[in-house]
Amino acid sequence: MFDRIIDFSGFSYFFMDFSGCFAVVRGAVLWISAVSATFLEIFPAVSLGLGSCFRNFSGFSYFFSEFFQLLGWIGELF
Repeated sequence: MFDRIIDFSGFSYFFMDFSGCFAVVRGAVLWISAVSATFLEIFPAVSLGLGSCFRNFSGFSYFFSEFFQLLGWIGELF
């Protein structure tokens, strides 16, 4: 009966590696969120301009035309 015991030590090592990766991903997400919040706090007009695009799905398409127009202006400058 004892020869049928499954060795779970491999799983525990996998879980330790997974928790380390999870901590790195969580830290990156929190860092990106903090940078975004800081940027939108410094430049509130950006959030006001984008907020009108993301209210609903029909307004989402308007963002792309404005975005490509902005890229065109940047391309003309350089």
